[in-house]
Amino acid sequence: MIRMEFAFENVLKENKAVSKTVEEDLTRIKEEKKRLHATVDALKNQQEQAERRLVSLMEEVKRNKSSTLENIVSDSNTKLEQTIAAFNDIKENYLGT
Repeated sequence: MIRMEFAFENVLKENKAVSKTVEEDLTRIKEEKKRLHATVDALKNQQEQAERRLVSLMEEVKRNKSSTLENIVSDSNTKLEQTIAAFNDIKENYLGT
């Protein structure tokens, strides 16, 4: 009977040790879960910021492209007008003499 009580006490001690280890592991897992959630939240925020920046850059590119095209058209029109004026001067000089 004493041996059974001794064995039972040993089993209880082992169960307590295992229970303590399980509780410590569970605590570490919960802490890791919190850390991972914080990391995921930070990454989501970074992604949202990157998406907003990308949209902003795309809008800026569209504005710049439009402005550049307007400048090219304006410069082309000016050069065309200058060429026509020069051609008319040459034509007047050639036909006028």
